[in-house]
Parts: sequence; structure tokens; C-alpha cells
Amino acid sequence: MNLWGREWSKRDLLAYTGDMQQLLGIKALEMTDGAERGNRLLDVRCGDLRFSVSPDRCMDISYLEYKGIPLAWRSAVGDAAPAYYSPKDQDWLRNYPGGLFVTGGLTQFGDPNTDEDQELGLHGRASNLPASDVNTRQYWEGDEYVLEAAGTIRETAVYGEKLRLDRTIRAYGGRGELHIFDTVTNEGFDAVPHMMLYHFNFGFPLVAPESFVRWSEAGDEEVFMDDMGRGLTDRDRFYPAHPANKDEVFYHYAGKEQPYAYCEIVNPGMNLSARVSFRSAELPHLYQWKMLKSGMYVFGVEPANCRGMKGRADARNYDLPLLAHGESVSYHVTFSAREAASQV
Repeated sequence: MNLWGREWSKRDLLAYTGDMQQLLGIKALEMTDGAERGNRLLDVRCGDLRFSVSPDRCMDISYLEYKGIPLAWRSAVGDAAPAYYSPKDQDWLRNYPGGLFVTGGLTQFGDPNTDEDQELGLHGRASNLPASDVNTRQYWEGDEYVLEAAGTIRETAVYGEKLRLDRTIRAYGGRGELHIFDTVTNEGFDAVPHMMLYHFNFGFPLVAPESFVRWSEAGDEEVFMDDMGRGLTDRDRFYPAHPANKDEVFYHYAGKEQPYAYCEIVNPGMNLSARVSFRSAELPHLYQWKMLKSGMYVFGVEPANCRGMKGRADARNYDLPLLAHGESVSYHVTFSAREAASQV
């Protein structure tokens, strides 16, 4: 295990510490003030990375820093408890913390819409559903120290869907990466729509005017939303914050042929990059959200299992997935950060 620029064995580290919590570990916390009150957090320290997991919010990942540098964009909402969530229309935004990663789904993501007489709000309910059976593990795997947080999230309704999400977040001491392992299962007896969006949010200082984006080879790409009128020309570049800047959203089809696809933000001035990698067979669609307005300087990387940013009703025109009774689907998404010069 590499810590502080040096390789260490398990034996070496145990010889110099009374408890691994001195170096690495997971600590369970609870927020006590304002709209965050009662919201649980798991503070994970694993060397170069430090991040917080929100058990009361779908085991999403809130704050994250790499070598002390914050990488995730945060909204003014903070780590608001799910009790303040309303599923109507755009109200999701009033309870949206930003953070490194927010779940869109499990039956809807994208714009509010009405699908088969059901009113659906922005990006679905998943990110405001609390996990049960929450547990953490810290253990040795040879000379590597593993840190895991896991929980089960259920999206259910009487006369409605009965979906179960089993999520495990795994990190390794000394590595600048974390892994999200998800399995979604239909425990009901009717086939139900299943839409999944991994909403990563990157902010300053990683995202800055000198930064740029690169990604694996893709098929179709197009402008989904272009309130700035720039088109595809500047899709991989950034510019200074300004009050007049507006939303830009780009769509890529990652394809299902390559084992893994990725999207990476590079800041050459800081010699720093962050990458989201995902299995394209499971998440063949990728949205990129760029909002560079003063006070809201954010870049979103959003792999998805279907084309659905206009909501579920529109997704039926493309490839809306359905899960049959007892059917499961699994996803594996990786986040990594490192010095940009070391990236291939």
C-alpha cells in the first residue's frame, strides 16, 4: 500500500500504529443543525482521498477531496435531510446538495413529466430515499487495506413499483479511487420501468477556465441543451464565471462495444485530473452538464442506462428498460483522481 509516497506492508503499518484509525478509517457521524439535522454521514479517510457517504440519501457521496483539494461541487442546500424533499416538478432542486455523486432513478430521471397518468418529478426519488441495513467494513486484503460502506435502498409504492437497490462503495488505502457497485432488483410481480443516472458533479478549483475535458471514443454526440448558443465547438472547454452564463448539456452515445468508457476533467495548471469510468454495456449513454454561471460553477458527468433526460415518457420513444419480476441488473462505476501527468 502506497501512503505518503512510500510503499508499506501490513506488518510495517501495524508495527507503527496502535489502531488503523490513526491512519485510515470510517467514522459514522450525524448532522445536528438546520436542514441537515438528523442526516447521517460516513466520513471515509483512505489516504489521498477523503469523502463522505450519505446513508439517508441513497448512500450517495457528498463531500470529496484529493490530497486536501476539494473536487466536488456543492450547492447552497448543503446535506439536507430527505424529510425536506418534495417529489413535485422541479422541487428536487430545493433539496439537491450537489456533492460528488447523486443518484437519479430508480424509475425516472430527467425532466418532470407525466407517464401513463403518473406525475414524475425531476430525476426521480432515489437520492432522497434512506438506506437500511447500513454497514461498514474495514479489513486487510493481503497488504491492502479495504474500506467499504454498504446499504439497501427501496423505492416502493402500494399498487406501484417494488425496486431494491443494493449499493456498496469500496475504497483502498493509498489509492486515489473509489468504486460504486450497484444491483437493482424488481421484487414485485409486475414489470416496471428502470432508469438509472449517475450524476457526478465537479467544481472549482478542478473546474476552472484553464481546464478541459476528454473522454473515450463515442458514437453519436449532439447538443441536448444550449442556452449559450455555442454548439459542440466548446463542449470540452471552460470559460470564466459570469452572471449571464447558462446551461449547456451535451449527449454522447458511449456504445456497448468497448468494455469501459470514461469522461475525465483535467486542470493542467494544477497538474490534476478526475475521471469517471463505467461499463458501457450497462451505461451506454453519457450526458455532460456545463453550468458556468457566477456562484454556480459546475461540470456534471452523467452516465445513464437509457436515453431519458426529457423524462420517462420521452424515454419510451427510445430504449426504456423494463425489469421483470425477480430480474436484476448490476452496475460498476469508478471515480479516480491523480496527477494529470500520470494519466495515459
